[in-house]
Amino acid sequence: ITGLKVKLLDHQLDGVGFMNNREKAEADDSGRGGLLCDDMGLGKTIQTMALILSNPLTGSSDGNISKSTLIIAPLALVGQWADELSNKCDNLLVMTYHGSGRTSSLKFLQSHDVVITTYSIIANEFKKNINDSPLLNTYWYRVVLDEAHYIKNKNSQTAKGCFALNALNRWCLTGTPMQNSITELYSYFRFLQIRPFDSYAVFQREIISEFTSHQSNVALSKLKLVLGCIMLRRTKDILKNGKVNLPLRTIHKTILEFSPGEFEVYSTLQSKFGRLAIKSLQLGKSVIHALVFLLRLRQACDHFSLISDIIAEREISPASESLKSHCSNFIGDSHDVSDLEEMLTGLSMNVEKCSICMSVVTAKTQDLALNGKIYCFECRNMLINQSMREPDFESAKIKAILKLIMLEKSRKTIVFSQFTGMLNIIAKHFRSHDISHSIYHGGLDNTKRISILNKFKSDPSVNVLLCSLKCGAYGLNLTAASRVILVDPWWNPMVTEQAIDRVHRIGQTRDVDVYELIIANSVEAKISSLQEQKMQQAKAVLSGSGGNLNSINAEELQSLFG
Repeated sequence: ITGLKVKLLDHQLDGVGFMNNREKAEADDSGRGGLLCDDMGLGKTIQTMALILSNPLTGSSDGNISKSTLIIAPLALVGQWADELSNKCDNLLVMTYHGSGRTSSLKFLQSHDVVITTYSIIANEFKKNINDSPLLNTYWYRVVLDEAHYIKNKNSQTAKGCFALNALNRWCLTGTPMQNSITELYSYFRFLQIRPFDSYAVFQREIISEFTSHQSNVALSKLKLVLGCIMLRRTKDILKNGKVNLPLRTIHKTILEFSPGEFEVYSTLQSKFGRLAIKSLQLGKSVIHALVFLLRLRQACDHFSLISDIIAEREISPASESLKSHCSNFIGDSHDVSDLEEMLTGLSMNVEKCSICMSVVTAKTQDLALNGKIYCFECRNMLINQSMREPDFESAKIKAILKLIMLEKSRKTIVFSQFTGMLNIIAKHFRSHDISHSIYHGGLDNTKRISILNKFKSDPSVNVLLCSLKCGAYGLNLTAASRVILVDPWWNPMVTEQAIDRVHRIGQTRDVDVYELIIANSVEAKISSLQEQKMQQAKAVLSGSGGNLNSINAEELQSLFG
């Protein structure tokens, strides 16, 4: 392909051909563009760059259309896109549209071949004033959504902003087109303008209603017909046909046992939280309470200090309209437990409630205070004089991580956790054991993120990257590492797969070992089982072979406490 400095693999050439055909097709009910849903690491980025070079705007097109391609990506990937376009493409004028000093000039924006921006910029400009947004007032030749599952919630400002963009050709890039619910497909159909399913009323009637009734096979047939036209999805098995062999990927499901002391504390927590959660669910109360109990148990599996030092960012009130909205949509809709739990991770209840179990505290608060927090008698007695709640304590997870790292101290390793607090605790223990490391999480600005990643890739003295799961799971290329440690199981197996494939992808030259740390006889073991079910359901829906993918319901939530 003229202007592309690298040679494409066979499957990538086929992908570029598919994309060109979709853009050159006459406008019809399937729109112009589609979904490129190859497995992570197969080269969706390079195929998109090849499309930009091979199918530019021609002089015969509508004069109102800008020649530019707009690429929307998570903040962490903006620099990566800019570098890839600069290093692998000739004669493309590329600009990044981000930051407070970004241009307001339509003419300047449209003079570039490629403009790169973030989902947050789209959401902010849509929310403020569409008429003042250069992005929303340009008729783009092409819009590309990288990690397109960012628009899975059709009601979010991010999704609405992307829907409002004007473009001749539209593309969604994602290795995980469905993460939680079949409802998420609607956002793609809406953005891609796939008639008639870009109407939610039609999608609800023709797809969702039939899935929830006894007509799932009919709904699957409809989806298979539509997706067969607009979606290209290949797994890593395609590489074998092109005689490209990825190194071996081995999953080590590592079952850990609590120490007797840890088990005693965890059992107390599980018994109390389970009793309160089940009572709450049986009374028909909001699932928000059960989710908080579940979150505390998951944190306890990592380290007890995570549940005795919760940062209060804002109060959780039953009257909170935002929380009521989230909870009302939770069961049977596109919102899943991971979305809600992520929102709850940094929250605590009103000060009149126990910081751990949220039971109402009726005694004098000064009698129950411990390190500035308020606890009920039961939780306070459990924690007081317990060295296990101190960050210095080596929990079962900490011991396992240290053992793995010390076995091959020079091996580049990614350690993923959902909880930034757990990453900080791990870092404390790494410092005590003279293990050089860096921490990568969503609170860092883009310049700092790039610096940390470059140092991890190029500096032989930094062999461990502690990485937030949701921040590091998407789009990054981390083939410098050959070992992955998953500290805590995430609800959504697709996110876990994304994280692993940051390491196991084209360009990896060494065998990859993945260690999943699971505490035996805990809520983690049940979540792991639920993960496997969701993965099989997702594969069934996407292949059209049957199965239904729904969000976790109240019964499943209750079973996790049983």
